[in-house]
Amino acid sequence: MKTYIHFVSFRLIPDLMNAVLVSTRKFIVQV
Repeated sequence: MKTYIHFVSFRLIPDLMNAVLVSTRKFIVQV
């Protein structure tokens, strides 16, 4: 179970960072 949670977080963190980067870029472009 612990490895499953670790795997999910390992998969989600890059997507999260990517989403943050895209949002920041859109925000900067709008400003």
